Amino acid sequence: MTQAEGHAADRHPSIEDASLNERTRLLVHNSGTAAFVNICIALLTSLAIPSHGYVWLWLILGVAVIRLIVHFWFNRKSGRDNHLKEIYAGTLFLVALQGATWGIASLFLYNSATDFHRFYLIAIICGMTGGSVLTLAPSLLAFVCFTLPAAVPLVLTLLMQPDRTFRHAGFMGVVFLLAVHILAKRISEAHAELIESRRRLEITAGELARHKDHLEVLVAERTRELADSRENYRRLTEEINDAIYELDSEGRITYLSPAITAITGHRPENLIGLHFSDMICVDDLPLLQKRFSEVLSGILGPLEFRVVDMAGDLHWVRTSSRPIPGDYGPAGIRGILTDIENEKREMIEKTKLLQRIQNNQKLEAIGTLAGGIAHDFNNILSAIIGFCEITKMDNAGNRSVCSNMDKALKASERASGLVRQILTFSKITRQDRMLVEPSILLHEGIELLSGSIPKTIKIREHISEESAPVLADPAQFNQILVNLCTNAYYAMKDTGGVLDIGLDSIVMVPGRTEGPSDLPAGPYVRLTVRDTGPGIPEESLPRIFEPFYTTKPTGEGTGLGLSVIHGVIRSMGGAITVKSTSGDGSVFTVYLPRQEEELPVKIEPLEVPQGNGEHILIVDDEEMIAYLGQELLTSLGYTATMCTSGKEGLERFLADPASYDAVVTDQTMPDLTGMQLAVEIMAVRPDLPVIICTGYSDVLTEEKAARMNIAAFLNKPFRRGVLAGTLHRIFQKA
Repeated sequence: MTQAEGHAADRHPSIEDASLNERTRLLVHNSGTAAFVNICIALLTSLAIPSHGYVWLWLILGVAVIRLIVHFWFNRKSGRDNHLKEIYAGTLFLVALQGATWGIASLFLYNSATDFHRFYLIAIICGMTGGSVLTLAPSLLAFVCFTLPAAVPLVLTLLMQPDRTFRHAGFMGVVFLLAVHILAKRISEAHAELIESRRRLEITAGELARHKDHLEVLVAERTRELADSRENYRRLTEEINDAIYELDSEGRITYLSPAITAITGHRPENLIGLHFSDMICVDDLPLLQKRFSEVLSGILGPLEFRVVDMAGDLHWVRTSSRPIPGDYGPAGIRGILTDIENEKREMIEKTKLLQRIQNNQKLEAIGTLAGGIAHDFNNILSAIIGFCEITKMDNAGNRSVCSNMDKALKASERASGLVRQILTFSKITRQDRMLVEPSILLHEGIELLSGSIPKTIKIREHISEESAPVLADPAQFNQILVNLCTNAYYAMKDTGGVLDIGLDSIVMVPGRTEGPSDLPAGPYVRLTVRDTGPGIPEESLPRIFEPFYTTKPTGEGTGLGLSVIHGVIRSMGGAITVKSTSGDGSVFTVYLPRQEEELPVKIEPLEVPQGNGEHILIVDDEEMIAYLGQELLTSLGYTATMCTSGKEGLERFLADPASYDAVVTDQTMPDLTGMQLAVEIMAVRPDLPVIICTGYSDVLTEEKAARMNIAAFLNKPFRRGVLAGTLHRIFQKA
C-alpha cells in the first residue's frame, strides 16, 4: 500500500467492510426480483408437470412470500451500517431456504412425472440454478446457497436411476454443476476486483478531493502572495524618489512611474505614447539618441542629461537602463531616472569653492612673494626717499632741483603705496584707513593721470563736490582709480575715445533694482569709470575679477589689477560691478559706504621738530640705510651712532649704556633681530626708548611691539618728518 493509500485508508472503510456493504446491497437489490421469478417459475412448473400433490408448490410460494416480506423489511434498514451483517446473513438464509425448497420440490416432481416431464424438470432446474449464478451476487455464494441445494437432490436422484439415459443425465448434471461452479467463481473474483477497483476509485477520488482542497489553498496563498507582490511593486514604483520608465524599441514611452511628476511636473498619463526626444534638451539629444542605440545593443552605463520640465526649464537627471528581452531581440529599454538638480548645484558650488581655494592659494603665493620682497623693496624706497629729502635740503634755493625731488618723493610714495596694496591684497598687512574726501583724491588722481594718458583719449569729469567722506586708505583709493583708468586706457589705446569719471552720492533702499543686491541698504558714494572701447567679451565677464585672469597678451598684464581692487573695495564694505556691451564700451561702478562724520581739520606742521643733541644709536644691516639714518638724525639736531648688525649694536650699547638716549633699529637682521636687540637693551635700561623699523615682518606687529613696551613701531619707507615727529613725541613723554 502506498503512502497515499495509507492516508486514504484512514478516511475510508476497510476492504472487508466495503465488500460486505457491496454484497449486502446486491443481495437486497436482487432478492425481490429473485423471489418474484421463483413464484412465476413455480406456477409455470405446476402447470407444465402434473403432480399428485402441490405441497412443493406451497413450500416454494411460502418461502418466496417470506422472502418478499423480509426483502421489504430489510430495505428499510439497508441504510444503517450497523445492521449490514444481520441483513446479509438473513438474506443468505432465505436464498438457501429457497434453493432447498426447489431441491425438495424437484424430488416430488421427479417421482410423479413422466420421462418427458422429467427432462423438462431437469431443464427448469438447470436453467434456474444457472441463472441464479448470473443474477445473484456474489455468484459463488449464490452457487453455494441456491444452486447446490436446488440441483444436488435431482442430480443424485438421476445418478441412482437404473435407466442409463437418466444416469448419463446425472453425470451431465455433475459436469453442469462443476461448470457453473467455475463460472460462479470467476464471476465472484471479477466482482471482488470490481469492488476493490470501486473502493480504490473512491480512495483516489478522496485523494483528488484532498489535493483539490490543497491546491485551492495553495492557489489562494499564491494569489495573496501575488497580490502582495504587486502591491509592493506598486509602492516601489510609485513611492520612491526615482522615476521608473519603459520605452519601446522605437523610443516611445510605454510606462512612467508617478515620481516623474516631482521631476518634470508632467503627469505620467500625459507622456505615455510620446517619443523620449520630446522631453530632452536639444543640446543633449544627439547624446541620448546614441545612448538609446547602445543600450539596445547591450552597452550599459549611466548618463547625465537635461530634460525640459513643464515650465520649460531645464532639469538635470541621471539615467541607468538596460534592454527589455523580446522574442526577436530587445523589445525596448527599462530604466530609472534620478533627479540630480540639487547634486549639480552642489557640484557647481563645490567648483566655485575649489576656485576660491585656488584663488586663495594664489593669494597665498602672492603673499609669500610680496612678504619676501617687501622688506628689501621698502629699504630701497627708504633710501630713495631719504636721499631725496637730503638733496632737497641741500638745494633749498634751487627750485628745479626741489621740484624734481618732490616728484621723486611723490613717485616713491606711490611705490610705497603699491607695496602696501599688494600686502593688503595678500592679507598680510594692516590697512591704515581714515576719513577722506573722495572728490579731492579724484582731482589729484586725474591730474596725475592726465600726463600719462595719450591725447587721443579725452578725460571727462562728472564729480559732485558735495559727496560725503568715506573711510579709506588714500593710497588704496588712488590705486582703485589708477587700475580702473589703466584698464580703460588699454581698451582705447589703439582707437582713442572718451574716458568718463563720475562721482556722486546714492542711497540704497530695500527692494531696489540698482546696484549689487548683497549690499545692505544705506548711503553710498558711487564712483563710475566709463570707456568707449570695444567692450569685454561676454564669456570673460564672470571671471573679470579673478586673480591672474587677463585677456591681454602675454607680457602686457598680470591679471592682478582688478582682483586687487575688488578685494580692497570688499574690505572697505563696498562693492564693484561691471557692465559691458560688445562694441559699446564698459562701465565699472564702485560703491563705498558714505560716512556721516565730518573730516578733521588738517593742521600742517610749521616746521620739522628738531632735536637737542640727544644721542641716538641707529642699527640696520643695510649699510646704506644705516648711513642714511645717521645723516637724517644729524640733520635733525641729534647725535647719531650707526651699526650695521644687531650684534654690533648690542656690543656698542653694552660698552656704555648710559650714553644713549634712544635706539632706532631695523627688525629683520640676520644675527640678532630688532625685537631680540630691544629685549637685551631694555633688560639693562628699561627706561631707554626703542624704536623698531621694518619694511615688512610677519613676526612683529605694532600691537605686539606695544605689549613689549617698544616706544614706537615704524613701517618703512617713512619721511624725515615722521622720524622727527616720533622722536620729538618720545622725548616729550620722557
